[in-house]
Amino acid sequence: MQQWMRHIGTVMGIAGAVVFGPTVAMAQFITSASALGANVNVITFNQFLAQSIDVTTLIVDPVRNVVLTNVGTESALLLGGTSRFGLGGQDQSQPILNDPQFCSNGEWTTARGGFLGVSSTSLSTVRFTFGGQALSGVGATMNYVPVCAGIGRASPQMRLLDVNMSTLATYDIDALGRIVTPNALNGGAFRGATRATGDIYGVEFFGDLFVLDDLTYSVTPSAGTPPSNTVPEPTTMWLLGAGLAGMLIRRHVRSATLQG
Repeated sequence: MQQWMRHIGTVMGIAGAVVFGPTVAMAQFITSASALGANVNVITFNQFLAQSIDVTTLIVDPVRNVVLTNVGTESALLLGGTSRFGLGGQDQSQPILNDPQFCSNGEWTTARGGFLGVSSTSLSTVRFTFGGQALSGVGATMNYVPVCAGIGRASPQMRLLDVNMSTLATYDIDALGRIVTPNALNGGAFRGATRATGDIYGVEFFGDLFVLDDLTYSVTPSAGTPPSNTVPEPTTMWLLGAGLAGMLIRRHVRSATLQG
C-alpha cells in the first residue's frame, strides 16, 4: 500500500510542477530594446524632421495606425528642422553626486533626426496607442532634465495601459533606471517594459521636461500562433496525472490478485 501511494504522489507532484511552475514574471522593467524579442516595430519620427508640430492628436504611423495624443495641458512637440531641446536646469544648488555637470543631461538636436519633446511648467502626459493591437512590450530611447535641476523636478514615468486605457503598471524612470549623460549631445538610453500576458494596448510617458525617440514595441503573437514556451492548460495536466495514477492503482490491484 505505502509503495504504490508513493508512486501516486510522485506522479501528481510532477503534474503539479508542470501546472504551477516555473513562475513567470507578469511585468518587467527593461533597459534594452533587445529584451522585447520578436515582432518588433520602431517609430523614428523622422518623417517630421523638417517641421515642428504642437501635438494634440497625430497619427505617427499611418500604416500601423499608431496615434500620438497629448493628454496633458502643456506643450508636446514633434521637433524637426533646426530645433533643439535643452536638458539642463540653471539651478544647480542640489547637484547629483556633488557635481554640477549632473544637473544637465545636455541637449537633443535634429542631428539625430526627428524626435518628440515634452516641455511644460508643471506636468504633462503623452499617450501612444497602436491601432487596437495587443503588445507584449514597449519602450523608447529617451532622456530628461535631471531631477536635481531647478526646472526639471519631476522624475519621468511610464505607464502601461490596458484595452480600456486603464493603468496596468507604472514605472518611475529615474528611480528604476536613472539616465545620466552630463552635457551630452543627443545622449540617452532605452527604457521600457514587458508583460508576459501580452495585454498592453497603450503607453503613456509622464513628466515635465523630457524627450524620446525610436518608439519600439513588440506585437503579441496571435492566438493562432502561440509562442513556443506556451504552458499546457492546468486541466489537461491534472487529467494526465490522474490517468497515470489510475494506471498505477490498477497495476497494483492486479498484482495483489495474482499473488493471492
